[in-house]
Amino acid sequence: ALSDAEASVVSPFTSKAKSIQSVVDLCREGRCSLATSFASVKFLVIYGLIGSSLRMFQYYHAVNLSQWCWILAEGFTLVGCSYVITLSKPLKELKDTRPTSSLIGPSTLISIFGQEAINIISLSCGIHMLSSQVWYCPFSPDNVDAAKWWLMADNHMATTIFFTVIFQQHTAAWTYSFGSIYRQPIWRNYLLIVFFMVLAVLDMYLLLGEPSAITDQFRISSSTNVVGLPDVPMPMSFRVKYLGIILGNVFGSILFEYFVVLGPVRTYFRNKYHTDMIPMRNTYKPDIEAVKKLRAESQAPLKDVRNALAATNGDFPAAFEWLRKKGIASASKKAGRATAEGLVGVSVAQDGLQAAMVEINSETDFVAMNDKFQALVSNVATAVASSEASGVVTQLPTDQLALVDVDGATVAQKVPELVGVVGENVVAQRAVQFQLEEGTICSYLHNVAAPGLGRAGALVALQYPSKSATPEQVAGVKELGHRLAMHIVAAKPRFLSREVVPEELVEKERAFLADQVKDSGKPAHIVAKMTEGRLGKFFGEITLLEQDHFIEEGNPKVGKFVEEQAKNLGLDVKVAAYERFGVGEGKEEEA
Repeated sequence: ALSDAEASVVSPFTSKAKSIQSVVDLCREGRCSLATSFASVKFLVIYGLIGSSLRMFQYYHAVNLSQWCWILAEGFTLVGCSYVITLSKPLKELKDTRPTSSLIGPSTLISIFGQEAINIISLSCGIHMLSSQVWYCPFSPDNVDAAKWWLMADNHMATTIFFTVIFQQHTAAWTYSFGSIYRQPIWRNYLLIVFFMVLAVLDMYLLLGEPSAITDQFRISSSTNVVGLPDVPMPMSFRVKYLGIILGNVFGSILFEYFVVLGPVRTYFRNKYHTDMIPMRNTYKPDIEAVKKLRAESQAPLKDVRNALAATNGDFPAAFEWLRKKGIASASKKAGRATAEGLVGVSVAQDGLQAAMVEINSETDFVAMNDKFQALVSNVATAVASSEASGVVTQLPTDQLALVDVDGATVAQKVPELVGVVGENVVAQRAVQFQLEEGTICSYLHNVAAPGLGRAGALVALQYPSKSATPEQVAGVKELGHRLAMHIVAAKPRFLSREVVPEELVEKERAFLADQVKDSGKPAHIVAKMTEGRLGKFFGEITLLEQDHFIEEGNPKVGKFVEEQAKNLGLDVKVAAYERFGVGEGKEEEA
């Protein structure tokens, strides 16, 4: 069944001792191979089961097969099929999930016993149909010389059993040669195709052909030349009907193997119950800081975080993708806990048309609570908000923020003064400036340390004809914006709408999702629809307008909710822009 090399490679995954030393030794010897199919093993096992059921029915009905029937069944079929099956080649690329590694695992056992159950049911149905025919005369072994055992094949029961069993043997060899996701397609095994075409032609000829020297050799009871009993030859009408049972057996076995053993049923149960994590020794030990960071970003359990880092040798992006593939982390879980201390400051002009948000970091939370530190954050936010803007949104990274004037001195000059007072390093990390011609800019701060200061904050710019709006309408828009800013702080959207999501990110996610559903066994057009459906969920996680509104009752989509509220207010309100800052997140993005 398996060569020594194949058995040596498979053994670490089937034995209790999880050692891969045999794999290393084989690689050094240059003769390592991976068992991607147990087709030959399964064929030999089911061949034995078919033979057992054959003999059981033979003994029960006191019949036998002729010499040539045995030669075809145990000579050409056993030797020929066992050989051509081995000629199928593995795919050139190794799949993400390894093939089944157990000779007695669920996939192998279900394949064998499921197909044998179909075989026994089909054979029983065929014998029942034969027995119900008015022309059928049961065979009596008393009419045959026991020394001439082959004459026990001169009856309809032996012919019926022979046809069923020979088709079952050939069907088993055919179905076990399917390519699956680890082997090349069956049609790439040219000798196998030719061999099975010859067998199919012979099988059909023996079943439906007119009496001839060939059918006489097989002692087929449809031939009048060899039937020595006083019953009629097997009618053609019965043979055609019986072909229907045989074809039902054939297609039932093929569909069972294709959909249950190799297809969507197997995929469903494998994803639900199977784990690809094998507890082998790994030289990489996850760093405690890496564990803390990944756990904060993914919100995954500690055990899964450690497994992800171990599986990817500490590659942080790869570990996050590993958690996503396992369904433990989602695309929207970004930078949860901050890795630095400090404050976020927000300043909004009285008319609501100008605003700014800044992040200034310190080394400890103690300094962040210092009055002088808080005053610097507040003054910088006010200075940025009152400075000239270049558009609706203006981003100020660290180097540009350093040049902003604060009470006659630049931020770059103010920061060292504060460092000398508090005795810690202070960094003016980033800032953003909003400016509108008409509308209002709303804000929200989380974990407020002082007025206008907090651990996380958000600005959202809503455009509407504010100059002609009533005070009630303005108040309604401000309330809408404030609650939307609260949602932004909590949900952490990455983009305003799907139209502004970078195309390369969309294509990367589409490829990732397609890879998840490609092994479902469904047609290509269904797989494409499933991929696009999951892509819609991805947009619902990362884009503000397609997120579920956390703050509002019923969690409506943000975009739909804004439209409904604008309609109730009698205004045309649009979300022009938004920004979210969290302490430490600016430092992570810069890194």
